[in-house]
Amino acid sequence: MATDSRSSPDDLPTPAARDPASACAAGAGASWGCSRVECIDAQDGILARGADAHVDAVRELQDRIASADSVGMAFVAGNPAISTGALFVSRALFDRVGGFRDLRFVHDWDFCLRASMVDEPVFVPDPLYLYRIHGANTIAASASANAEADDLLREFYRGAQSRSGMPNPFAPLPSVWGRVFWLRAIEGGRAALLPSGVVERLADELAEGRAA
Repeated sequence: MATDSRSSPDDLPTPAARDPASACAAGAGASWGCSRVECIDAQDGILARGADAHVDAVRELQDRIASADSVGMAFVAGNPAISTGALFVSRALFDRVGGFRDLRFVHDWDFCLRASMVDEPVFVPDPLYLYRIHGANTIAASASANAEADDLLREFYRGAQSRSGMPNPFAPLPSVWGRVFWLRAIEGGRAALLPSGVVERLADELAEGRAA
């Protein structure tokens, strides 16, 4: 199993996740995926819902996976993996994708988007990773983190327009999902990051569909 040293030393795998084979078994033998993350305070206590807006946003991202078009599609407008520590990845897939790029805040999200082109991820609903909340967390969405995420998504959406024939037949791409791909990005609040003309074209198509 591949790992990434950028997970915070304050974070903890749960006992069930200390053996990477446990994560593989929980993921039904998939080549990669992520588990649910539980957020804890400085005393290792689980933060209650409503106690922290950022924590609630994290939980909402992971809650939405169950109703997503696919697990891979859940990454189109957000990062439900939350942290590299919640990922489990086979060495073969890690090497095939090319590992993590040198990004400060969204290296895990970037990896997940690239890995989704190769193989469909699974989501393990059990909380196998404990994410400690403190002042230095990137979870708090600093201006720099938001800017890096926006740059990542602009690049991803621009490239997605012309990509097809990926090894994963469920890859999160317009060539696979059609207009649903773009609609999920818009629903996720990313409309301003889409390539020029996409929103206008979708509006025309939807208008034509209503008129038919």
